[in-house]
Amino acid sequence: MSYISKMKQEIRKDIKTCEELLKKEYVEGREFSDLVGKYLTKYPNFSNGLKNYVMPIGEKSPNQIENVRITKSKLELLEVEIENPTLYQNNGRISNNTFNLNNSNTNINENYFNLSVQDVRKSIDEKTYLGDNEKRELIQKLEEIKELQKSREDKNKKWQIAKEMFKFIIDKGADVAIMFIPQILKAIQS
Repeated sequence: MSYISKMKQEIRKDIKTCEELLKKEYVEGREFSDLVGKYLTKYPNFSNGLKNYVMPIGEKSPNQIENVRITKSKLELLEVEIENPTLYQNNGRISNNTFNLNNSNTNINENYFNLSVQDVRKSIDEKTYLGDNEKRELIQKLEEIKELQKSREDKNKKWQIAKEMFKFIIDKGADVAIMFIPQILKAIQS
């Protein structure tokens, strides 16, 4: 059995002893001194935080029950420290190790609407839910976009014209917007 296994076994045994002592109404000094004493050699500060730790053997003190609770907690922490030595350093204080967790998740959704003006015109003609007047209106707007694509105006001027077209197209619904917006963007970029 390795040293660490023996140490863990001893700590677990002492945690059980603490649990048994806590069931009593009092703890005799000798019981408690024996429990704490074995850890003082390896951990000289083990008795820090205990109330009236030094007391004559055989006497009883109400502080001893509280000291058993404190000792039990220290032993439980020591058990965790032994099981996870990389998490602790500097006499039982949690280390300042930095843990870096890198999670990279890249989603790229690219939709290419490579419709020509002729494709858009054909699509307008095929829309059975559009009336003749709406179709004429859309085809007229499509001709304006076509002219904007050919235009030599600067981008600011094209943008001013495009904003009005966007307002018109958005009122016509998603299907129309999906067809027309790529054409407008092509016009602004050229």
